[in-house]
Amino acid sequence: MIIVVKRDLNENPMFGNLGVTEQHGLVNPKGEFVVPLGEYDEIFEFYDNGLISVLKNDKYGFINTKGEIAIPLMYDDTNGGFHQGLASVEKNGKFGMIDVKNQTVIPFDYDNLKILENLDGNIYFEATKNDKSALLNPQNQTITKYEYDFISPIYRSEFFIVKQGKKHGVIDNTGKIIVPIEYDFIDDTLQSTDPYNFDLSQDYIRASQDDKDYLFDKMGKQVKQK
Repeated sequence: MIIVVKRDLNENPMFGNLGVTEQHGLVNPKGEFVVPLGEYDEIFEFYDNGLISVLKNDKYGFINTKGEIAIPLMYDDTNGGFHQGLASVEKNGKFGMIDVKNQTVIPFDYDNLKILENLDGNIYFEATKNDKSALLNPQNQTITKYEYDFISPIYRSEFFIVKQGKKHGVIDNTGKIIVPIEYDFIDDTLQSTDPYNFDLSQDYIRASQDDKDYLFDKMGKQVKQK
């Protein structure tokens, strides 16, 4: 499927988006419209499960590749599309998680709820309450306290970057602190001891502080760089 957008510039473009209207549609590989232009206010990127989120009259839902409504337009917001059969959506000011049958998997109890994926394809969640985030497992059990400003996975690893104030650190999927939360920056990919080797199979975490880089192994021990 191909998402197409038709823009109508009704006013002088030097004034930015003033007077710009858009119509979204969905086209199959033959160039045939599956969803006509203007049927939805916005059509978003495809994710897995063959479903795509759409917006109309300030409500979000999901359609399939035939343009049929798979999940009614009943939600106030969404954090992207489906991932491993789950999608984070907002209802009545709170986020929860639904499956492809529109069944609630995680209750609508959170100010925000994002899907995080680790090395083995296992998913976790960053759940936010009162502007603080905790790491949740797929059973909706808290792994950490609500004490972080954000949580983000390190690509192809079982680790997560966490932030408190302006400082960053690393925890594992049990919530254990691997790299102390005292660095200006944590790289979101694993590194090699050789700064010119970009092999993502290496097992070192790179942290930066005061323009200096440090490498840590999986146990949190600092190692020397070549």
